[in-house]
Amino acid sequence: MGYPETYNALHRWRDELRQTHAGDALVHAIEERITREADPTASEILIGFLAQEHLALGDQAAADAALRRDPVYEIHHWYEQRRRSASGADVVAALDERIRNETDPRKLSALRFNLILEHTARGNHAAAEAVALADIAANPDEPLPLISLAGRKLYDEGNPQAALPIIDRAIEVAMRAGLFRRHALATKARIALALDDYRIVEDVMRQIMALTFTPGNQDIDVERDILDRLPPDSIDAEVTRAYDAYCRAHGKLHTGATPRASDDAGSAGEGASASHEGTTIVASRHLTMTVEGREIDVPVTIFAPSDKGDHWRCEFEIGWPGRTRRGKGYGIDSVQALLIAMQCIGIELYSSEAHQAGQLKWERPRGGYGFPLHSGISDLYEGDDRRM
Repeated sequence: MGYPETYNALHRWRDELRQTHAGDALVHAIEERITREADPTASEILIGFLAQEHLALGDQAAADAALRRDPVYEIHHWYEQRRRSASGADVVAALDERIRNETDPRKLSALRFNLILEHTARGNHAAAEAVALADIAANPDEPLPLISLAGRKLYDEGNPQAALPIIDRAIEVAMRAGLFRRHALATKARIALALDDYRIVEDVMRQIMALTFTPGNQDIDVERDILDRLPPDSIDAEVTRAYDAYCRAHGKLHTGATPRASDDAGSAGEGASASHEGTTIVASRHLTMTVEGREIDVPVTIFAPSDKGDHWRCEFEIGWPGRTRRGKGYGIDSVQALLIAMQCIGIELYSSEAHQAGQLKWERPRGGYGFPLHSGISDLYEGDDRRM
């Protein structure tokens, strides 16, 4: 039985249980089922149910304790502790060692995911891809590793052409597994937007609207930025109206995204993408760069983190004169994705030619920029940033 079928069977069991049990009695019944469950997938689902029941009773501490019973939690907790206490190189080495010695498939996937985060944060795309391909080979029925790899090709490497065959593989797996189908299709639409292939975007919208769901079909929520970023009259008007109505029926109004025709006001720099999926700005800062005696504004913009199913992603932009640098931070939750995005901004600023030449400032020259750096390169801090 696949994940959707297992989830649906347990969902029906819980619904039937609720007819005769409530409160603590329902909690105890789920706990008893967990102790008897031998299937790791079923155990994961039941732990989620248990946490939900604790939350319904207003017991956040018990819900957190339930989630900590998931073996994958230990991996992420260990990783966070290592990141706080070790340098970047040491974290990568520690992850490599744990991967070599781990045998549990779910723990291995969690370790690979965190190793990909570390390589991506350092711009080592080849190493990140090698880890991703190992995870894909180990999990042929999981679409998320393929979706994530396609996303990194698009956003981090600025290579939508290379992303396209990867996302096609992801869609094939997603459809077969019944998992993250909408996620895979929406990612393909964004790749097509970067390629100016609006025929693909229209086809993707039709496929998304045709999807049907059961409780076990895990997926992301409806997303409408793929519609709002289209140039006017670029796809069939009826599909435009239908997808707009589909989004509105799911509570998604206009995102405020800039249509694709306006995306290239600044040329993308190395590792940049010509589009971003974030539309809500959560933070911004304006730096100043001195060029030929004139002070030029360098805006830094951070967009709201978005839930991508197996991870969170936080986009950012740095408006350098003549080009826009776009990038992303990845994390296991929204806070980590935001933090890593800010660390990526810090690395970009401190490694820039403008910084090295003393041409870049926030409040004053050499006073720092107010963005954190990874602990392994904190010696780069200047001015007030040394207090971080």
